[in-house]
Amino acid sequence: MGMSRLGVSFVVVWLFAGSAHASPSGDSAAPQPAPSGGPQQQKADELFEQGRKLMDSDAAGACEKFTQAIQLDPTAAGTMLNLGLCNQKLGKYKTALYWFRKGQARATETNLPDHERAAREHTTDLAAKVATIKIGFSADPPPNTRVKIDGEEVMPADYGHAEVDPGHHVLDAGAPGRKLVHLDFDVVGKGGDTLTVTLVEGENVLDRGKGRRRAALYVAIGGGLLCAASGGYAYYEKTEYDRFAINGMGRGMTLADMTANALSARQAQHDAAWYGTGMFIAGAAAISIGAVIYFTAPQRERIDQTVFVPTLGPDQVGFAASGSF
Repeated sequence: MGMSRLGVSFVVVWLFAGSAHASPSGDSAAPQPAPSGGPQQQKADELFEQGRKLMDSDAAGACEKFTQAIQLDPTAAGTMLNLGLCNQKLGKYKTALYWFRKGQARATETNLPDHERAAREHTTDLAAKVATIKIGFSADPPPNTRVKIDGEEVMPADYGHAEVDPGHHVLDAGAPGRKLVHLDFDVVGKGGDTLTVTLVEGENVLDRGKGRRRAALYVAIGGGLLCAASGGYAYYEKTEYDRFAINGMGRGMTLADMTANALSARQAQHDAAWYGTGMFIAGAAAISIGAVIYFTAPQRERIDQTVFVPTLGPDQVGFAASGSF
């Protein structure tokens, strides 16, 4: 991370706090600017500066710029602190706390005591203001019960004091051998509501291929009927052939009758070869197509297994292994 961003972020944090700090020598305690890194780092620095300029006039726009910057430089403590500041200005205290806590931890790792102190003071202040809800259960939850709010897992220790921002949210809960629970709820002011979760026995199975397998069975059944029909048609034409070929040449028959019988026998042979065989081929093809559709259709899957899902966290981009219910 460029030192220039650390320095500017430090100034922004302490101006917002209404305090001024100096180093023992009397100079500003903010780190002095240093050359930026590569193109990605330079872009992150530019976005950071744009966000800083928007902080007083457009907190939402500032948050957008800082979010883009943190995606390019996920370890920038200064950007984390400013994400805390802009979200605090927007009244999103839960999100602000997330970034201040993350920034405080990062500042501790990188030995930035001023950043750590600023983050800690804001965290202490916001902890008394953030909205919370309580998560309860109608019966003792089974082992491995999991609860998420807006896709973010809530630890069991936080069930009695889950932090949330004001506005609309969704809660999802589940446990092995229990049906998933989905609750929509709204938070106003400091919240304080209790959400009661009822976990009932059942499986959580998603069957995306059910319609395709049903269609495959219909196609295969139709093919089987065509094959059976071709056999019946071939048998009928054979009896017709035998009747005209064997019995059509008896004594006392005229040449015209024998010629007509011979033509009829030949026609029966032709129809059996073309129409009967054609129906059989079409039926066999339908059975084959049905089998392909059936066995290539998505299978039933449990949706409480760990799956790869898009990462939607405020400081994450791309795909990550994440446990769903």
